[in-house]
Amino acid sequence: MTEELTLLYVEDVEEIREGMAPLFEALFQEVVYAKDGLEALERFKERRFDLVITDVVMPQMNGVELCAAIKSLKPEQHIVVISASNEEQLMDEGLKGQVDGFILKPVISTQFTEAITRAARAIRG
Repeated sequence: MTEELTLLYVEDVEEIREGMAPLFEALFQEVVYAKDGLEALERFKERRFDLVITDVVMPQMNGVELCAAIKSLKPEQHIVVISASNEEQLMDEGLKGQVDGFILKPVISTQFTEAITRAARAIRG
């Protein structure tokens, strides 16, 4: 369901980025990585992605700010957030209605699969 989709993955912790890379590269046609929100926003402005997966707590520009910036450029953009915060905290931070799904850290495979599948279905219409 995701093999033809492009992904922008935003994570400031290099070990996590590298750890997730094999999984994302197996699932998506193309994966572009960014180490923080500012770099991600630049990548997003250069080209469009089917899906953005972002961490919330990052230097430079956090995930909440990144989501708002992306939505201002492309309101229909599909976004999934990965965070150690619970979903209620994230909603309170302004993500309500901005994202397609939440994945809590540490990432649990069933939760991850459900969020990615839900987003892929939304992208495909």
